[in-house]
Amino acid sequence: GWVANNLGAMRIRYSEIMNLQIDSHQVMTDEVKRQLWEFTQLVNQATEDMDSVVDEASIKARGRVDFVFSINIVRLVFGICWAASTAVAFGRVWRPYVATFNRLQEADSQLKSLLRATFDVVVPVSIGP
Repeated sequence: GWVANNLGAMRIRYSEIMNLQIDSHQVMTDEVKRQLWEFTQLVNQATEDMDSVVDEASIKARGRVDFVFSINIVRLVFGICWAASTAVAFGRVWRPYVATFNRLQEADSQLKSLLRATFDVVVPVSIGP
């Protein structure tokens, strides 16, 4: 549709430009001046046609850039939510584990202290005759 129409117009401009027969050795007659003016007009029209193609392509590209940017923002939000939920879940699992480990270390220390106390021998020592 749109691109074919504009490219078609540009092809027509190109063929019109190529059909102009301007010899650089000709004297600047009114005919040559008219052909140069036509040539300039055709080049200007071709430039305007190309500008419209570039403008349309730019608009389409900008739409795609905005879409990809939106997807990246959504990915960012989901990534932050995932990281936060993982941190919370890990904390809920880790804190009881650490508390249990600490209690186990304390109980083990008390048990070793009790075992050492059990094997202590009381030997009476007298200093006198």
